[in-house]
Amino acid sequence: MKSKWQQRKQRPLPESVQFTLSKFNKIWATWLFYAVLMDLGDAVADDLALPADRISLEMIYRGLYHFSLAHQKGLTDEPIQYFAAPENRDLGVVKSIRKPRVRLIYCPIP
Repeated sequence: MKSKWQQRKQRPLPESVQFTLSKFNKIWATWLFYAVLMDLGDAVADDLALPADRISLEMIYRGLYHFSLAHQKGLTDEPIQYFAAPENRDLGVVKSIRKPRVRLIYCPIP
């Protein structure tokens, strides 16, 4: 029993475990970036006094490029104020309110 316990480190890991370990860093980085993006979106929503579901995380992600350019030019230092500023509404961070869907009635008899 003791010899089998010592030999466990010499056995190769199953293929599924090897695959998971090889992808773990990428998966962890993706979740960490998503958490930072969610936190940034929530902060922008608080600054605009809107519900968090009205903020588009995809557009914040795309707007980070524009923020980095403005930061390099020395125009801004805070991403939250940059996304919430009225002059940057063209970035599309705030989702527009859609009209409610109208259900069609397929009844042949009026």
